[in-house]
Amino acid sequence: MEKKTLLLVSIALNIALGACALYFGYLPKQNKEHVEGVQKEICRVAVLTPVTHQSLEQIEKGFIETLQKSDKKRYEFTTFNANGNKTLMRAQVEEILQNNFDMIFTIGAGTTQMAKEISFKKQKNIPIVFGAVARPIAQTLAPASDQSNITGVIEEVDYAKQLALLLKLKPNVKRLLLVYDPGQNGGLEADKQTVEKLVQDRGIEFKSLEVFNTNDIYSKISTACDGIDVVMTLKDNTVVSAIDSLVKVCARYGTTLLVTDLDSVDKGASIGFGVQEYDFGVQSAQKARAILEDKKSIAQVPMTPIQDFKLKINSKTMQQQGLVLDDEMLFLMQSSEVV
Repeated sequence: MEKKTLLLVSIALNIALGACALYFGYLPKQNKEHVEGVQKEICRVAVLTPVTHQSLEQIEKGFIETLQKSDKKRYEFTTFNANGNKTLMRAQVEEILQNNFDMIFTIGAGTTQMAKEISFKKQKNIPIVFGAVARPIAQTLAPASDQSNITGVIEEVDYAKQLALLLKLKPNVKRLLLVYDPGQNGGLEADKQTVEKLVQDRGIEFKSLEVFNTNDIYSKISTACDGIDVVMTLKDNTVVSAIDSLVKVCARYGTTLLVTDLDSVDKGASIGFGVQEYDFGVQSAQKARAILEDKKSIAQVPMTPIQDFKLKINSKTMQQQGLVLDDEMLFLMQSSEVV
């Protein structure tokens, strides 16, 4: 009888201690996180990207990592990569709409336009947040009314400042070749016209080379680069996807490669002028949280630009590409900060 009583007392004490631990939060961390995780509402987000290259991957990474830090909701992501195929992209958007995601995150203008077009036709008012879209008004992405389902982070490039920096680093530029894909929906034709005027106003001969897919780039640039001082690229998914080819050809001819993103400098371009692509994702995620967590309407979450542009130099490849900077200049650039 005494043993039975002791056993019952022991069981009661264990139950009481367990209840205290649960009440005061003394459960192991893993269990506590599990309990909190279950309480969070799950939001399913589709990420739509047009192609694979480092800059777009950084935008996606910034977006996902920022949302994963949320203490209000738990996010699940599904990435749809069209690999440069617009027919595939259309099918992917239709799949996203059929599967009733809570939001679409689109990277670039082409994906955003297609998501808008198909969601409108199918009368799906799913929120669309974009990252890195230039000229959203010209591309009819800016809201025409309070019923719009699109917002995001605008991409703006100061080409006048970019070219001024180029000429500070390489004053004797006589001929510049712009390589771009006019078939993209990102306003690249308008960018080409802007660059052309700025270059010609500085007395520099301007040429352009149209490419429509990555497979064409190496053969076309190989025959066009002779006698060119600078090859320039835009925020162009087709060209940036084949940046290795441009680096190789520019090194062969001693031609300076000027890019409008920072990631391509890591791949071998000698000069880059742009923003940290990761920040597009971070700011886009902040807009997504305002909509999904704070329950704000699209009209209450306006489109905004990123303006923190930086100059980046690849000291390992610059001499191969005809850019000569002395050690003192490189030291000053690495050690300075402008405020």
